[in-house]
Order: sequence, then C-alpha cells, then structure tokens
Amino acid sequence: VISKELFRVLRTKHGDEFNSFISEKLCPVAGDMAVEDLGIQETHLKVVIMREVDIIVNVAATTTFDE
Repeated sequence: VISKELFRVLRTKHGDEFNSFISEKLCPVAGDMAVEDLGIQETHLKVVIMREVDIIVNVAATTTFDE
C-alpha cells in the first residue's frame, strides 16, 4: 500500500526516512469489517484502537466479488 502514488508527497518529504516514518504511523491489524469490533477479541487492542486510531483503511484481500 505504501508504494502507491497516494504516499508520493510523504515519500518526497521524508526521503530515506520514509519507511521509518511510516512504520511509526501505520499498524496493520487483521479484522473483519462485517463483525462487531472488527472481530477482534483482544481487549487491550480494542482499547488502543479506540483511543489512538484516527483512520481505518479497509484493504480487501480480494476484489473478486463473484467467487
């Protein structure tokens, strides 16, 4: 995802430090958008997400809708 054009401005701004910058800001979490609390069972993780996350990006594992 971070190699996409969307991140071009940040990549230019941070140069060689881009990957370090991104790793401090992004944290992938497996979940199911169709299930309450994303299907996350771990209480601490749910609390951290509720307190610290501003944006959730849903990245589908597949985009084939007629499997």
